[in-house]
Amino acid sequence: MASGAPTHLTQERWRAYLALRTSLILVMAGALRLDLSFPISSVHQSTALDAVAMLVLMASGIGLWSQRYSSDLSQLAMPQVMLDPLLAGLIVFATGGEESPLSFFFVLVVMNGTNVLGKGGAYGAASRPLP
Repeated sequence: MASGAPTHLTQERWRAYLALRTSLILVMAGALRLDLSFPISSVHQSTALDAVAMLVLMASGIGLWSQRYSSDLSQLAMPQVMLDPLLAGLIVFATGGEESPLSFFFVLVVMNGTNVLGKGGAYGAASRPLP
């Protein structure tokens, strides 16, 4: 198991993490695309939201598929946790960049990394360089 990773990451928790993350991001991206919360006025903002939806679907699908072939869930979880800052960054970009009211998502990403992988997950999420 990776250093800093707790042993409490079970297959049920892993599947729940992937399902909840995927559903929350898809609901958020859908609400933003439908202009239910913030006006999305440029093609770049729309493309960012589409990229978020595609990335989370692909990553979650790969995570679920990979679970069948690996017993070390921490190895599967770290790339997923390190992808979360990119997803949050695209959502923040689509809602106004540095002026976005959703910039607190980055704090949630680090907290999520801690919940999934402990201290190692928090470091992985916090140290992911943004594009």
